[in-house]
Amino acid sequence: MSGSANDSMLEMFLFEMSSLIDQLDEILLTSEKNQALTEDDVNEIFRIMHTIKGSAAMMMFDGITEAAHFMEELFFFLREKNPVNVDYSTLTDRVLEAMDFIKGEFTKLSNNEEADGDCTAIVQKIKNYLSELKGESVGGGAAETSGGAVAATESAGDSAAAAAAAGPTTQWAALLSFQSLTLPFQKRLKL
Repeated sequence: MSGSANDSMLEMFLFEMSSLIDQLDEILLTSEKNQALTEDDVNEIFRIMHTIKGSAAMMMFDGITEAAHFMEELFFFLREKNPVNVDYSTLTDRVLEAMDFIKGEFTKLSNNEEADGDCTAIVQKIKNYLSELKGESVGGGAAETSGGAVAATESAGDSAAAAAAAGPTTQWAALLSFQSLTLPFQKRLKL
């Protein structure tokens, strides 16, 4: 794929990310005033994380993909199970930590730097909090925590490697899929 096509895809990705980050910031500001997330907020955060995950995966930004994936899982659980034991403060901390990581990676990409951050600790906190909400034991030792995070990181890396090894046909299909998802944005920007 030519450099200008890559640049165009990155530009579209950054535009979409910026818009999604702004939407999430607005939801969080409103929810902070209310000290709660509404059902609509939970659905919207789930949708935002799902979109960030998919777009980042398409661009092979593994750290962003992984952080968004586990936030998506957390909000899927909140949306589907509507648990009563949600500590708003802890939930907000997990969202802010994940968003700080994603924003940091976004800033790197905006400055033509590599998105190379390590989200392992953030992902583990999200997993632990989700386990608490589900009423599962969180697990004890640092080795167990570290091992689970490493396995998740390896899995994300394996997915990226598989996509890269899939060859031009699969990559072309992925590009067409990405373009169809971003067509509304392209039309607005008149690209």
